[in-house]
Amino acid sequence: MVRNSIIRASLFAALLGGTSAGAYAQADQVQTAEPQAAEDNGIGEIIVTARKRQETAFDTPVVLQAVGGPELERRSIVNVEGLSRITPLLIIGENSGGIQGSPIAIRGISGSEINPLADQAVSFNIDGIQVNRSTVARLGTFDLAAAEILKGPQALFYGKNSPGGIISLRSADPTSSFESKMSAGYEFNADEIRLEGYVSAPITDTLGIRLAGYYSDIKGYIKNDAQPAAGSVKSYDRAPKGHEFATRLTLKYEPNDRFNARFKLAYNKAEDLGSSGLVQIIRCSGAAPQLSSPLAGCSADGHTSLIDPGPNFEAVYPTKKGGDIFSSRNQVLSSLELNFDPVDNVTLTSMTGYYRYHSNSLTNISGLDNQAVYFALPERVTYSDFNQEMRLLTTFDSIVNISAGGAYQSSRADYHNNFHITAAGAFRPFHDADLFQRGEAYSFFGQFILRPADTVELSAGGRYSKESKRLRTFTFGVEQLTAKPSVNFDNFSPEITAKWSATPDLNLFASYRSGFLSGGFNGNGSPTYTGKDLTYDQQTTKGFEAGLKARLFDRTLRLNLSVFDYDIRGLQVAATQGVNVLQTNAGKAYTRGVEIDGNWATPIEGLTLRAAMSYNKARYQKFTFTCYRGQSIAQGCNQSPVNGAFTLQNLDGARIVRAPEWGGAAGFSYETEISGFKVGVNGDANYSSGYYNAAFNSPLMWQDGYWLFDSSIRVGKPDDSWEVALIGRNLGNKYYVARGAEQPSSGALPGTQIANRQADIIGAVNRGREIMLRLTVRPNLF
Repeated sequence: MVRNSIIRASLFAALLGGTSAGAYAQADQVQTAEPQAAEDNGIGEIIVTARKRQETAFDTPVVLQAVGGPELERRSIVNVEGLSRITPLLIIGENSGGIQGSPIAIRGISGSEINPLADQAVSFNIDGIQVNRSTVARLGTFDLAAAEILKGPQALFYGKNSPGGIISLRSADPTSSFESKMSAGYEFNADEIRLEGYVSAPITDTLGIRLAGYYSDIKGYIKNDAQPAAGSVKSYDRAPKGHEFATRLTLKYEPNDRFNARFKLAYNKAEDLGSSGLVQIIRCSGAAPQLSSPLAGCSADGHTSLIDPGPNFEAVYPTKKGGDIFSSRNQVLSSLELNFDPVDNVTLTSMTGYYRYHSNSLTNISGLDNQAVYFALPERVTYSDFNQEMRLLTTFDSIVNISAGGAYQSSRADYHNNFHITAAGAFRPFHDADLFQRGEAYSFFGQFILRPADTVELSAGGRYSKESKRLRTFTFGVEQLTAKPSVNFDNFSPEITAKWSATPDLNLFASYRSGFLSGGFNGNGSPTYTGKDLTYDQQTTKGFEAGLKARLFDRTLRLNLSVFDYDIRGLQVAATQGVNVLQTNAGKAYTRGVEIDGNWATPIEGLTLRAAMSYNKARYQKFTFTCYRGQSIAQGCNQSPVNGAFTLQNLDGARIVRAPEWGGAAGFSYETEISGFKVGVNGDANYSSGYYNAAFNSPLMWQDGYWLFDSSIRVGKPDDSWEVALIGRNLGNKYYVARGAEQPSSGALPGTQIANRQADIIGAVNRGREIMLRLTVRPNLF
């Protein structure tokens, strides 16, 4: 009971805490009754739940980055894209209304965000509910208590479909006394207004409530320079041009020391131009675009040239916005956590969750300002998942502890598109598809933790997963009989870890870890699915990682060092070519590297320095993939001749898509009092070396390395009752693309003797420079 009380007190302090650091990112200091932590003179610890236990980041034998809610607020990290600023080798693309949100890769492992029926390799776990699509990120990145980025396979505690890692987000809980916050910010370059706040209070001695939310209205950070010809329409001058809001209700009930319940219900709605409004030609194979006007340019910047389908399309296929490009999205996430201690040091947990996402959009899929070769795509997609997990956890002060449990998931994915192209100046339907996927998965896991000595911990466990998916397809209203209408997958993922606490301030650990990403169906753009095999296989990952965590110089310096080496079978790879989504498996691949990060609370009071560096070599070992447009035989398009022409290339030894070799970050935080005011300054630089932004490994799909610079200054009262902040992000105004695609209809056929013109490359660029002025107040009404 004493141990449980200490853990609860530590977690509560972490949620409300002050300033400290854990891993690379600054985190919240944990005030705890444990003598060791109470004597900490440095930058403190953050409580993490990487092993579904409440442990400090220093003690857990897992490679992770952790950051607390107050530090996220200070550095104005309000979306998942901002998390990549604190985590080298984490690549996050622009999240602007795509089918599955933004592409996300950790150490080069990313899965597919463009196949509407696929699961992504980097999962989100929000308040204990796991979702395998980055669309859910909009529900998790406001009013946070903490964020954890867990690297590498996480099958044991987080189930299937997390071979790349987990982004774990914990929202804040109700407080023991009344608290409130209101924040209003204005970003000058995009003309964005952002409002955020919460109210938290106890209802009774045993029941607390918290209501949080945010609202954003934005004109846009991409300028549309199109000058439409007669019969064409440009409905917007800037993108993404829209508004969004989200809200979350939390209820926490704790009648006694044996039982507590936590319920969370979050809702998000957005209306804007979606990813289509941000698409631009980022590279041309010649001096000018092949199919667009020169206004489209040939580089990633803050300008594009796009037109809408317009009235001509509306007459053929009526849409919500009368032929204008749009994206409308809404989603809901609920979770109910029940914890019961039948006896001391034994906890039973039930976690129930439901997630639903729906989007409706009209897209300029071609990225063109020329209606003569226009590709218009109305899409609707609905995802819904029901999750139930049961866990048993022991925390005895003995040689053995265990955790065990099981999980069940029922899922639905309904995808509809009505792809149209122009011919003879008029729109005509090219593909009208309805895909209905139903899935069911269950898994069981268990882990034994053995402590043969006070300084040694050995743990071993594994998870068995079984999953089935079935698909019905319709084109133009007629059901298509695919070659395989149902698929089944199963996997056992073991994990073994050894940890040695050489001193109270030095932990060393080594792990064998494995992971699993289920296979499924390819929701491509083929005019017919009859007789086709749309399936792709599961992906498995296994390998080793080892790490060192040290607290030095009276615990003012924290260092973390890790090495990793993973082999991958069946790496899932996806790319867009023309109007088709291609998803397949690479036979073999690997990812190997080293990571180091540290924080130093300097002798100068209030000054903290941080730095991180990562190296990763991620390569295909056995992989044959489609050639890029215009690729000649001499350039490698020399595999699998069909009717005398080659269509495939051998990528053995080539880089994995979205896998930079080098990543780094460095920054500082300084806080002091001047003339009765609290003043804070932050500065950070983040670096990523180059990578391919599409799996074809075309020279035009190479994203050069880039630096991102952020800075902020804050002035307020020492009691935090109010604060004014000036926040700068991406001050160098650097544009980059995480996912590129060949522009439909551009480029020449591959596999010929002579190199022909490649396709122009399109992509949704990231957000450029941001300058925000923000006012925050914390009214104390009682």
